[in-house]
Amino acid sequence: MKDRWLLIRFVLMLAMIIPILTACPPTPKVCAEGETLRRGGCDQFKRWNAKVYKNNAEHTAAGWYGLDDGDTLTTNVGGKAELNLSDCYPGVIYVFKDSGFNFHVEKCPSGGSGYCIPFGQLYVGACSDEIDVVWSGSAKIIKTGTTFAVTYLPDNLAVTLVVVLEGAVDVQPIKEREEPQLGEPIPVTEGQFVFTMPDVYLTGIDDLPPRDTHSVTELARVAFALGIEDWLRAVGAQAEEDGVRPETWPEALGGTYIGEERPPDEGPANGRVLMGGGPLDEPLVQEGMLRMVEWRETWLGTGLEVESVTGFVAEEPVDLLRDIPYDPGEGWGYLNEAGYDPGEPVMILYPAEDDRLNAAAKLTATYLTEANVEAELGAVPGVDLLMQFTTMREAGLPVMALSLE
Repeated sequence: MKDRWLLIRFVLMLAMIIPILTACPPTPKVCAEGETLRRGGCDQFKRWNAKVYKNNAEHTAAGWYGLDDGDTLTTNVGGKAELNLSDCYPGVIYVFKDSGFNFHVEKCPSGGSGYCIPFGQLYVGACSDEIDVVWSGSAKIIKTGTTFAVTYLPDNLAVTLVVVLEGAVDVQPIKEREEPQLGEPIPVTEGQFVFTMPDVYLTGIDDLPPRDTHSVTELARVAFALGIEDWLRAVGAQAEEDGVRPETWPEALGGTYIGEERPPDEGPANGRVLMGGGPLDEPLVQEGMLRMVEWRETWLGTGLEVESVTGFVAEEPVDLLRDIPYDPGEGWGYLNEAGYDPGEPVMILYPAEDDRLNAAAKLTATYLTEANVEAELGAVPGVDLLMQFTTMREAGLPVMALSLE
């Protein structure tokens, strides 16, 4: 009788406990998709600018989304993705401007496994443990506690450029790519860079020898010779935000160092974008064309120090940095409403002597091309810029002109 009573009590207790257990809400996932804030212990990425692709599919959502082994990320010319890798938190990693990144792959194209940069640029900031080895097509980069940037150009001598902003790395050249052969590690410390390429392409750049360490004071020479000044301006801007940009970062790449003599600080300037000629004289076309370009990235991302950039719609000034959203789809809505027929390419004029406006013009042309508007570049002497613009406009030729006021 006693045993039976104990059994009844046990069954009654279970009957009371089960509803309580089943009513408890499930434990939320720590790494939930689409969260606003990144979290420690997660492998995630977030799209910041323009177009970012995960496994070749465009990713348009805001917030943080998971990365799985074997995933690839790529960006377009204005794209920027931030990575939050589990053992890097709270460090920062960025992939930006026509770049790619392979996450936890079984084999990188030129040997090893794990993290690869197949093309473009990777910025790694203050990771505690993870991403301690990165492979490019011509180098193995071994982190020893640092902030650094890697640029790899598979179509330009297969060159790898490594810039160390804080700490140190070892760079092992890949001497042969068919059957990967690694050279001796090259130590690179804060404020230095090194570039390397396979033996078959081994050459100096702007009289600087490969596989030697160089001061970042010489970095602009290599950047302009390789045509990657935009990338390195973006690196300098990010390093400044992180508080690790060397004091000797070149002025031509967005820094303040220009050698022993420094000119007086004239402060920020104002930018100007003129547009006209043929269909570009129509206000609807002007409105639509301005939406084809991400103007903040085009001007500020090139190292230009400007307070505002003025464009014109129906001869009324608008601030392109604040008042014109980047939206090519909406832009084409204006163009179609105006009956725009892209019969001739838009010529983009800029002062030939200003490398920064050269970079801004190139980026403007790239954005227009990606929006299916044909564009060409025209470098003219700064003193002739307005005259050349006026001549082309009066001739009915579509033209833009970029300048500083």
